[in-house]
Amino acid sequence: MKKVAFIIFLTFGVNHIVNAQAKTNTQIEINEKNICNKWIFKDIINKKLSKKEVEENKSLLEGVYIEIKLDKTCTTSFVFDLEGTWSLDLSKKIITITDRRGTVNWKIHSLTKNEIQLSRNDAEQIIIFKAGN
Repeated sequence: MKKVAFIIFLTFGVNHIVNAQAKTNTQIEINEKNICNKWIFKDIINKKLSKKEVEENKSLLEGVYIEIKLDKTCTTSFVFDLEGTWSLDLSKKIITITDRRGTVNWKIHSLTKNEIQLSRNDAEQIIIFKAGN
């Protein structure tokens, strides 16, 4: 009887964890409201790099964030903060950020409530950002 109760308890526990994870990993609609957040560097995906090269790239990106605001302004932080403006091309899933250095296009590969995956301009490397707000 104890084994049956344990198995039932375990089944409900695992189901609860899986459902909670699915809710945070569920893709959400790409639109201006949903991309507005402070996105903080989390990880990279680059199949062409060795493990050592991935770790080196990750260390270079540590502390990087992009804050996209509803008023069409943004802050990109990489060594120092750059204030700029942004626009979204829904058909191409591209966020265009313009600041004093010029224009950068960020391709959206994935968007969930807690994470956005972007690649910069034509780069194959995908940068994973976690939600900061």
